[in-house]
Amino acid sequence: MKKPSHHFIPVFCVITVLFAFSALGAQSIWQDYTSWEGITLEFLKPNYAQDEDFSFLTSVTFLSGRFPVTRNIIFSGELPFSYVNWDIPQGPDLGAKQTFGNPYFGLEFHLRRTPLFLELGVRAPLAADIEEENGEATLNGGFTDFVDRAEAFAADAVPITGFVNYILSSRTGFYLRLRGGPSFWIASGDREESETFILYSAQVFYETGILRFGGGFSGRYSASMDEGDFAERSMHQLTFGLDFILGMFRPGVYLRIPLDEEYKELISSVFGISLGIDFD
Repeated sequence: MKKPSHHFIPVFCVITVLFAFSALGAQSIWQDYTSWEGITLEFLKPNYAQDEDFSFLTSVTFLSGRFPVTRNIIFSGELPFSYVNWDIPQGPDLGAKQTFGNPYFGLEFHLRRTPLFLELGVRAPLAADIEEENGEATLNGGFTDFVDRAEAFAADAVPITGFVNYILSSRTGFYLRLRGGPSFWIASGDREESETFILYSAQVFYETGILRFGGGFSGRYSASMDEGDFAERSMHQLTFGLDFILGMFRPGVYLRIPLDEEYKELISSVFGISLGIDFD
């Protein structure tokens, strides 16, 4: 993974927390699973470590929703969008680049009277190819949420994901969530080979009154790489966030911090804000 320079186009072409507790290959690991029906809009602002020429509006946006199908099954969907622009004093006007990412369609299977539920989903390959006119926007989307949701901007691939979730709650207000499973990138378009990743995460948060806050750890391991040890084939990050429960509205903020040196050389942090609306 190469970091962008101030020239961005020639270099880039070579190459939680979603809603803090309310909305990965599939959707954000920070989704509020106590709400069975609602929508969430989130705005992610990447802080590129080596480049200060990006405009303030360079960002990634996700619109997601969850809707019950039966007493035990929820349909979930997500539409990603990436926008890139530059602010280069006395430099060339490179023009804004934007692209929709790969929309997600999935089902959640909640096992009643148990702390387990399953996620199965697929993304349609709509993200612009990295060598096309808006390829920089695809790269911006993939870099901004690489560990949790690289699938949202995987060019020329059909990502299929499946995850097992374990949620443990206590009467004191603490919650623990463990999540893991595979992500298969089926090659399409100009992509020559399919890829397989293993995603895993753990989050702890506390709810008191109108406030919920906490943090988590998440990682992505490439199971299809031919060489390298675990450290070379994986990337990890920490996420800290909080949100407010204001009736049916849930505004939130979070900060994501990469842990691996290669990733930190590209993006030093990601700041996110979100607004969820619960229909329950």
